[in-house]
Parts: sequence; C-alpha cells; structure tokens
Amino acid sequence: MRRRNQVPGCIFINHGRYWWRVTLPGEKKLKARPLIPDGGAFATDDPGVAEQVARDMYARAVFAAGATEASRRPRTWSKRLASAASRLPRLSRRHWTRRRKRPSRSGRSASG
Repeated sequence: MRRRNQVPGCIFINHGRYWWRVTLPGEKKLKARPLIPDGGAFATDDPGVAEQVARDMYARAVFAAGATEASRRPRTWSKRLASAASRLPRLSRRHWTRRRKRPSRSGRSASG
C-alpha cells in the first residue's frame, strides 16, 4: 500500500544527486527533473531533502493544473445545468403521467 505523503513517479540517483522521473499534472510526457532545493544551484544529495523538494514541486504542479481546470469548470457546469433545466419539464411530465396521458393519482389522496 502506498504511503499518503509519498510522491508519484520515481526518485533516483544520477551521479550522486537525486532526480525525479514523473509526469506532472497538466503534462503529457514522462520527464526526469533534478531535485534542486530552493536557493540551491545543484540537485540535492540528501534523500529527505529530495523527497521534500519533490513534494513541493508536485504541489505546485497540482495547484497550477487545478487553476487551469477551475477556469474551464464554470463554462461546462453552466452548459450541464442549462441542459438539465431544459429536460426537466419533459422528464417530470413523463414521471407524473400515466399511459392514458392523465396525471397520476400518486400525489393525491385515495379519497379525493
């Protein structure tokens, strides 16, 4: 079972430095990236720092991909809502009508 805080992809050592091979959200291809900490010039040689840098990179990529998804979401949501609203009268008519095309008595009392 995968740990919750584990990042996707594969962290590997290349010439004594840690790299991360992953397809980040919003990308199509697998790519190897050096795990360079903030303020550093080279990839780290510490496994704990490498995992933290990978976690930060993944969080930034998810946030960036989420921002582009969120900008598209209202348009598709409004289209779905308009489609459902246009079908509602037809669906309710079909539900509340019997074969004889009269409203059913399910909503009324048996005596009236």
